[in-house]
Amino acid sequence: MRDLIKIQYLKFLLRALILVVALFITVNAIRGSYKEDSTKIVKQHEEVKEDHYIVTKELIVNKLTSKSQLVSMEQDFVKSYTDVDKSIWGDRHTELTLKGKYMLGLETKDIEVKHVDNEQGIVYLKLGKPSLISLEIPYDQVEFDKTKGWLRLAANEDEEAKFYKSVVKDVKKRILADDEIVKQAKIHNKEVVEGLLKMIPDVKSIVFE
Repeated sequence: MRDLIKIQYLKFLLRALILVVALFITVNAIRGSYKEDSTKIVKQHEEVKEDHYIVTKELIVNKLTSKSQLVSMEQDFVKSYTDVDKSIWGDRHTELTLKGKYMLGLETKDIEVKHVDNEQGIVYLKLGKPSLISLEIPYDQVEFDKTKGWLRLAANEDEEAKFYKSVVKDVKKRILADDEIVKQAKIHNKEVVEGLLKMIPDVKSIVFE
Protein backbone atom coordinates (compact mmCIF):
# COMPACT_ATOMS: atom_id res chain seq x y z
CA MET A 1 0.00 0.00 0.00
CA ARG A 2 2.77 2.40 0.93
CA ASP A 3 4.57 1.62 -2.30
CA LEU A 4 1.45 2.51 -4.29
CA ILE A 5 1.10 5.82 -2.46
CA LYS A 6 4.76 6.56 -3.05
CA ILE A 7 4.44 5.89 -6.78
CA GLN A 8 1.40 8.16 -7.06
CA TYR A 9 3.22 10.87 -5.16
CA LEU A 10 6.19 10.67 -7.55
CA LYS A 11 3.85 10.86 -10.53
CA PHE A 12 2.28 14.01 -9.03
CA LEU A 13 5.70 15.63 -8.58
CA LEU A 14 6.66 14.73 -12.15
CA ARG A 15 3.46 16.28 -13.54
CA ALA A 16 4.01 19.41 -11.45
CA LEU A 17 7.58 19.70 -12.74
CA ILE A 18 6.43 19.31 -16.35
CA LEU A 19 3.80 22.01 -15.77
CA VAL A 20 6.39 24.44 -14.32
CA VAL A 21 8.76 23.87 -17.27
CA ALA A 22 5.92 24.41 -19.75
CA LEU A 23 4.92 27.65 -18.04
CA PHE A 24 8.55 28.88 -18.08
CA ILE A 25 8.90 28.20 -21.81
CA THR A 26 5.58 29.91 -22.57
CA VAL A 27 6.45 33.05 -20.56
CA ASN A 28 9.84 33.40 -22.30
CA ALA A 29 8.25 32.93 -25.70
CA ILE A 30 5.74 35.69 -24.94
CA ARG A 31 8.50 38.02 -23.74
CA GLY A 32 10.57 37.38 -26.89
CA SER A 33 7.57 38.08 -29.11
CA TYR A 34 6.83 41.35 -27.28
CA LYS A 35 10.44 42.46 -27.56
CA GLU A 36 10.46 41.76 -31.30
CA ASP A 37 7.18 43.63 -31.77
CA SER A 38 8.55 46.57 -29.77
CA THR A 39 11.62 46.67 -31.99
CA LYS A 40 9.42 46.74 -35.07
CA ILE A 41 7.34 49.58 -33.61
CA VAL A 42 10.47 51.65 -32.88
CA LYS A 43 11.81 50.97 -36.36
CA GLN A 44 8.50 51.97 -37.94
CA HIS A 45 8.43 55.13 -35.83
CA GLU A 46 11.93 56.07 -37.04
CA GLU A 47 10.95 55.44 -40.65
CA VAL A 48 7.85 57.61 -40.34
CA LYS A 49 9.91 60.37 -38.76
CA GLU A 50 12.43 60.20 -41.60
CA ASP A 51 9.71 60.22 -44.26
CA HIS A 52 8.17 63.36 -42.78
CA TYR A 53 11.29 65.56 -42.60
CA ILE A 54 10.29 69.12 -41.76
CA VAL A 55 12.22 71.92 -43.46
CA THR A 56 12.01 75.18 -41.50
CA LYS A 57 13.43 78.69 -41.92
CA GLU A 58 15.56 78.08 -38.85
CA LEU A 59 17.03 74.93 -40.41
CA ILE A 60 17.84 76.80 -43.63
CA VAL A 61 19.39 79.74 -41.78
CA ASN A 62 21.51 77.44 -39.63
CA LYS A 63 22.75 75.61 -42.72
CA LEU A 64 23.65 78.84 -44.50
CA THR A 65 25.26 80.58 -41.55
CA SER A 66 27.41 77.63 -40.49
CA LYS A 67 30.13 79.74 -42.14
CA SER A 68 30.28 83.53 -42.09
CA GLN A 69 31.29 83.64 -45.76
CA LEU A 70 30.80 81.50 -48.84
CA VAL A 71 33.48 81.51 -51.54
CA SER A 72 32.06 80.93 -55.00
CA MET A 73 34.62 82.36 -57.43
CA GLU A 74 38.41 82.51 -57.58
CA GLN A 75 40.42 84.34 -60.23
CA ASP A 76 44.12 84.97 -60.94
CA PHE A 77 45.17 88.21 -62.60
CA VAL A 78 48.15 90.20 -63.83
CA LYS A 79 47.95 94.01 -64.01
CA SER A 80 50.30 96.89 -64.74
CA TYR A 81 50.07 100.45 -63.40
CA THR A 82 52.14 103.53 -64.14
CA ASP A 83 52.94 106.28 -61.65
CA VAL A 84 54.00 109.69 -62.99
CA ASP A 85 56.03 111.90 -60.66
CA LYS A 86 56.52 115.43 -61.98
CA SER A 87 59.62 117.51 -61.21
CA ILE A 88 61.70 120.37 -62.60
CA TRP A 89 64.11 117.66 -63.69
CA GLY A 90 61.43 116.04 -65.80
CA ASP A 91 58.68 113.50 -65.36
CA ARG A 92 59.59 110.13 -63.91
CA HIS A 93 57.42 107.20 -65.00
CA THR A 94 57.47 104.14 -62.74
CA GLU A 95 55.67 101.02 -63.91
CA LEU A 96 54.40 98.47 -61.42
CA THR A 97 53.47 94.96 -62.55
CA LEU A 98 51.68 92.76 -60.07
CA LYS A 99 50.35 89.23 -59.96
CA GLY A 100 47.55 88.31 -57.64
CA LYS A 101 44.41 86.37 -56.89
CA TYR A 102 40.99 87.38 -55.61
CA MET A 103 38.01 85.46 -54.25
CA LEU A 104 34.39 86.53 -54.50
CA GLY A 105 31.40 85.15 -52.70
CA LEU A 106 28.75 86.01 -50.15
CA GLU A 107 28.43 87.20 -46.60
CA THR A 108 25.94 84.67 -45.24
CA LYS A 109 24.37 87.27 -42.94
CA ASP A 110 23.15 89.02 -46.10
CA ILE A 111 21.13 86.00 -47.27
CA GLU A 112 17.42 86.36 -46.51
CA VAL A 113 15.13 83.33 -46.32
CA LYS A 114 11.82 84.62 -47.68
CA HIS A 115 9.67 81.49 -47.53
CA VAL A 116 9.83 77.70 -47.21
CA ASP A 117 7.22 75.60 -49.06
CA ASN A 118 7.38 72.29 -47.22
CA GLU A 119 4.77 70.61 -49.40
CA GLN A 120 6.70 71.21 -52.62
CA GLY A 121 10.20 71.26 -51.09
CA ILE A 122 10.91 74.77 -52.42
CA VAL A 123 13.01 77.39 -50.61
CA TYR A 124 12.69 81.05 -51.60
CA LEU A 125 15.80 83.17 -51.00
CA LYS A 126 17.13 86.65 -51.58
CA LEU A 127 20.90 86.92 -51.86
CA GLY A 128 22.97 89.93 -50.92
CA LYS A 129 25.45 91.58 -53.29
CA PRO A 130 28.65 89.72 -54.19
CA SER A 131 31.42 90.39 -51.72
CA LEU A 132 35.18 90.49 -52.13
CA ILE A 133 36.24 87.73 -49.75
CA SER A 134 39.98 88.09 -50.22
CA LEU A 135 42.60 89.78 -52.37
CA GLU A 136 46.13 88.43 -52.47
CA ILE A 137 48.87 90.55 -54.06
CA PRO A 138 52.20 89.42 -52.57
CA TYR A 139 54.53 92.41 -52.29
CA ASP A 140 57.62 90.28 -52.91
CA GLN A 141 56.26 89.39 -56.37
CA VAL A 142 55.62 92.98 -57.45
CA GLU A 143 57.94 94.32 -60.16
CA PHE A 144 58.92 98.01 -60.33
CA ASP A 145 60.55 99.54 -63.40
CA LYS A 146 61.48 103.15 -64.22
CA THR A 147 60.42 103.50 -67.85
CA LYS A 148 61.01 107.23 -68.32
CA GLY A 149 62.90 110.10 -66.68
CA TRP A 150 66.56 109.36 -67.20
CA LEU A 151 67.63 112.45 -65.23
CA ARG A 152 65.67 111.21 -62.25
CA LEU A 153 66.64 108.57 -59.75
CA ALA A 154 64.42 105.46 -59.53
CA ALA A 155 61.73 105.40 -56.84
CA ASN A 156 63.06 104.56 -53.39
CA GLU A 157 61.56 101.90 -51.08
CA ASP A 158 59.12 104.30 -49.40
CA GLU A 159 57.87 105.58 -52.74
CA GLU A 160 57.45 102.03 -54.05
CA ALA A 161 55.53 100.99 -50.91
CA LYS A 162 53.23 104.01 -51.23
CA PHE A 163 52.62 103.22 -54.92
CA TYR A 164 51.87 99.58 -54.06
CA LYS A 165 49.29 100.51 -51.41
CA SER A 166 47.48 102.86 -53.78
CA VAL A 167 47.38 100.16 -56.46
CA VAL A 168 45.92 97.55 -54.07
CA LYS A 169 43.20 99.99 -53.09
CA ASP A 170 42.42 100.66 -56.74
CA VAL A 171 42.30 96.95 -57.62
CA LYS A 172 39.72 96.32 -54.87
CA LYS A 173 37.56 99.12 -56.19
CA ARG A 174 37.81 97.99 -59.80
CA ILE A 175 36.88 94.34 -59.10
CA LEU A 176 33.47 95.18 -57.61
CA ALA A 177 32.93 97.92 -60.23
CA ASP A 178 33.40 95.48 -63.11
CA ASP A 179 29.90 94.53 -64.35
CA GLU A 180 31.07 91.29 -65.98
CA ILE A 181 32.90 90.11 -62.85
CA VAL A 182 29.88 90.91 -60.66
CA LYS A 183 27.56 89.13 -63.11
CA GLN A 184 29.69 85.97 -62.99
CA ALA A 185 29.91 86.18 -59.19
CA LYS A 186 26.11 86.30 -58.89
CA ILE A 187 25.78 83.15 -61.00
CA HIS A 188 28.39 81.29 -58.95
CA ASN A 189 26.84 82.49 -55.67
CA LYS A 190 23.51 80.96 -56.65
CA GLU A 191 25.18 77.68 -57.60
CA VAL A 192 27.03 77.45 -54.28
CA VAL A 193 23.93 78.22 -52.19
CA GLU A 194 21.79 75.83 -54.22
CA GLY A 195 24.31 73.01 -53.80
CA LEU A 196 24.54 73.65 -50.08
CA LEU A 197 20.79 73.62 -49.45
CA LYS A 198 20.09 70.60 -51.62
CA MET A 199 22.11 68.58 -49.13
CA ILE A 200 19.10 68.96 -46.79
CA PRO A 201 16.56 66.11 -47.20
CA ASP A 202 13.32 67.11 -48.99
CA VAL A 203 14.74 70.39 -50.38
CA LYS A 204 14.03 69.93 -54.09
CA SER A 205 14.57 73.36 -55.59
CA ILE A 206 15.67 76.92 -54.77
CA VAL A 207 13.99 80.07 -56.06
CA PHE A 208 16.07 83.25 -55.96
CA GLU A 209 14.21 86.55 -55.78
